[in-house]
Amino acid sequence: MILSFSILLMALFTTAAGVAPTIDLSHNMRILKLPMDTKIGSVIYRLRGSDPDNDVLTFGVRGDVGNQLLDIRSVTETRANVFLKSAPTEKEYKLTIYVTDGTQTTEVESSIIITNATNQKSPFLEYESLITVSELTEEKEVIGNVVVRKRNSSSLPVLFELEGSDNFAIRYLISPLREATKGEIFLLQKLDYEKKNLFTLDVYALNPWTDEEVDTRNVAVLTILVAVEDAQDNPPVFHPLPPVIRVSDSLSLGANVTKITAEDGDYGNQRNVTYSFVPGSQGVTYFNIHSRTGMITLASSIELLREAYSTSGPFVLSIKATEVETELIPGPPESSEATLAVVLVNTENRPPRFTSKRYVATVEENSPSLTSVTWEGPEIPKVFDDDQGKNGSFELFLEGDGGAFSVQPGRGMNELNFAVLVKDPLQLDYETSDTKYIEFRIVARETASVRPLSATAEIRVKLLDANDNIPQFSHDVYNVTLPEDAPPGTTLTKIQ
Repeated sequence: MILSFSILLMALFTTAAGVAPTIDLSHNMRILKLPMDTKIGSVIYRLRGSDPDNDVLTFGVRGDVGNQLLDIRSVTETRANVFLKSAPTEKEYKLTIYVTDGTQTTEVESSIIITNATNQKSPFLEYESLITVSELTEEKEVIGNVVVRKRNSSSLPVLFELEGSDNFAIRYLISPLREATKGEIFLLQKLDYEKKNLFTLDVYALNPWTDEEVDTRNVAVLTILVAVEDAQDNPPVFHPLPPVIRVSDSLSLGANVTKITAEDGDYGNQRNVTYSFVPGSQGVTYFNIHSRTGMITLASSIELLREAYSTSGPFVLSIKATEVETELIPGPPESSEATLAVVLVNTENRPPRFTSKRYVATVEENSPSLTSVTWEGPEIPKVFDDDQGKNGSFELFLEGDGGAFSVQPGRGMNELNFAVLVKDPLQLDYETSDTKYIEFRIVARETASVRPLSATAEIRVKLLDANDNIPQFSHDVYNVTLPEDAPPGTTLTKIQ
């Protein structure tokens, strides 16, 4: 009996050994619908595999096209993130995704469909993009929450992952929310302001809500900045140091922004402190700092600062305080670095703006309704409104096209890619058009302002000739009268 059991056990292990890994059906990216404005470098899918031998799995994509489009990176021993590596140029891609345990490989066919959708809603319903935490905060203390909308086609809750620092973690929070899942971010390890006072965390939401008609990604990512407040403990010490600086976009060149103060933390023998920016750090070209007083002033026009950072959220300004070496106090001078989150605040209403004053496109005559025109040139048709809040919302409409076209989408906020679609195919006739093109204007006008501002751009759509006309005779009937004695070679009539 014991012998039989041993033989059976060996047979089971022999059967399991060497079995090829598989990609889970629920995470195999068999059909992925991806909006056309998905940002390059963003995570678009989470792959998950299984292996009976519990080997470490490696995921990848076959072929030059797949490797140019996607970048697949392992997250755990059985999971990997899929990143969009380059902008899609086709409407659909047929790819082969594979998983290997180093010995055996399994392949899965995948289709990526690029949809015309733009500016998809985020599944993140509630969150703080900037969290301020004292370095005295105790371990296990909650510092922030995120609420994510659940996927309509799934009864499972949203799962959370956190990347960026081992000082923090995220956990699922049991709550009465039916259509959303809540997670809380908490502190795992004590913080030290002098070592690091600004963290960039990426919150991964797995199985979140999407508009599944145009977007079937199974992962969404939210970036959160955590600013650490100084408790003033070691040299040099910055105090008081605001974790966030709000810069008004009405400031003139040379205007004061804020003043930084630091002092030597060795209170028995204090040295003077000088101030500077950390070379090469973000945003330093737009500001000056007085080496003795610590006053930060605007070193560039506010227009250049707005163009660089108005749509990218907070940016980081790194400052260095260095002790001044003196003969009275021996020893090498020490220094400390601090980072400030800088936010550009709009104080006046500005009109929307297009990426170009003139766009050129083509469309084939008699194209059916909702056909998108094809844009020429390097400029991506896009409209911006740098105003924050309600003044950043606008509507789009066409003027002078005679109802031949429509613009989609018709509304947006801050930044929007738009498309021009055929509305009336009867107006697109190459043969009857004198100019072989249609010229009109696109208008972006604010919707929430008391006195709405607007911007316009010219659009020329060239008509392409299609083989849509059959040959025609000059007459439906040709009547010929012929004398009975007409000699051979007599002209009867001319057929045209």
